[in-house]
Amino acid sequence: MVEAIFNMYLGILDGILFPLLMLKPVVAIFLISTIFALVSIAISILAVDRQRLKQLKERMLMLQEEAKAAQKRMDSESMSKFTKEAMGVNLQMLRLKSKSMLLIFIILVPFFPWLNHHYGGVVVARLPISLPLIGSGLGWILWYIFASLTMSYVIQRLLGIEYV
Repeated sequence: MVEAIFNMYLGILDGILFPLLMLKPVVAIFLISTIFALVSIAISILAVDRQRLKQLKERMLMLQEEAKAAQKRMDSESMSKFTKEAMGVNLQMLRLKSKSMLLIFIILVPFFPWLNHHYGGVVVARLPISLPLIGSGLGWILWYIFASLTMSYVIQRLLGIEYV
């Protein structure tokens, strides 16, 4: 029963993503990671109040400066106060970012079983050198991580988006 549902799910994704299957795995996963990076950035832009996040980051930097000054004065009461407030600001920042992370997770994670089904156990890319614990061949997940992180950075810089 579960296997039949999974196979039906894979068949639906195959019908949608079949052009990618005609490409070399290294290119297909690079394109997928680029699309996922674009989707992640778009969700982040739409779901996160960037102005509020920037204000919280500035407040956090100010609290860190005040805590350092209190540490130099050996004022443990002030240090404790600043640390407690910093933890509250950090929690607010986490709450703001967690909305977009949850949306990204819900939208993108269902594609990973499809990727694993088609590219699992396949060496997708070769490195010019052998790395400890990895070797010289990259599977789909390591290539996806590398390509996704790289493309996210490049896209954010091209669009002038500051990661807060």
